[in-house]
Amino acid sequence: DPALLNTVQTMARAYGLRVLGSVEKPLTRDKLESTLNRIDQHAGEEPDDAVAEFGIEALQEALQAGEITAWFQPQVEFANGKVIGVEALARWERPDGSLVRPCHFVPMMEREGLANALTDRMLDEACRWKQRWDHGGHRLKLSVNVSAVALADPSSADRYQAIVESHDIEPEEVILEITESSVMSDAARGLGLLARLRLKGFGLSIDDFGTGYSSLAQLSQIPFTELKIDKGFVIDAHAQPRKRAVVEASLDLARKLGLSTVAEGVETIEDWQMLAELGCDVAQGYLIARPVPGSELQAVVNRWRRPAH
Repeated sequence: DPALLNTVQTMARAYGLRVLGSVEKPLTRDKLESTLNRIDQHAGEEPDDAVAEFGIEALQEALQAGEITAWFQPQVEFANGKVIGVEALARWERPDGSLVRPCHFVPMMEREGLANALTDRMLDEACRWKQRWDHGGHRLKLSVNVSAVALADPSSADRYQAIVESHDIEPEEVILEITESSVMSDAARGLGLLARLRLKGFGLSIDDFGTGYSSLAQLSQIPFTELKIDKGFVIDAHAQPRKRAVVEASLDLARKLGLSTVAEGVETIEDWQMLAELGCDVAQGYLIARPVPGSELQAVVNRWRRPAH
């Protein structure tokens, strides 16, 4: 049963295993070879740093020393393959050369009251890079993740506006990404802040859509401008009918709500083609490029070539 195979794959990934795919019976050499060949698609992934150990003091020092920086992953339009934006992603570059991804340090920062400082730092650094790219003639939309903790801080909206405008950037050029579950954890406060951000001109993206437990009624009340489909639904959706159905329904919902759509986790030409056929607006994922420091973005953009349909 394809649904059962998908469940087992998801379970294995949740345990931290690297799953290339599943093979339906009868097992053949071609099926096995095809699955094993997928390891090449992940060759550019950042190394797993789950074993990194650090305390809150090290995190505080890293934030003050500027070790936590913004890396950028391009976003491209399906219609013409043009790079139209980037998402800023936090990376901790430790003095020993190791790289720590946000899933390993952001939860601790949120628990210790450093989340607002991190969000402000990412927004400020990302805007600095955007200003440089703008002056170079490459105008890109900027997406920045907002911590759930920030939704409870009424001063966040004014602070974000001040940061953006200090770099001569209009709020309309910045999209703030908020995870679905974080909005619903305190709907009243969250809605108030999101309304203020929209009034200031910021775009709002519901990130990791489909991974939370919010109702469609709540979704319809939030002033989002963009729906971002979680990579868990996108990866291999072309070969898994249930995943494809979720993606198709999400895109249909977004159209009816007047939201633009971004699919993250686009890793294969087959998934690119499927998403293009279903009418998704923007793609993000390893097929296009992995996240890179701001200094390397232009080279990544220059190398990108849209897949032939």
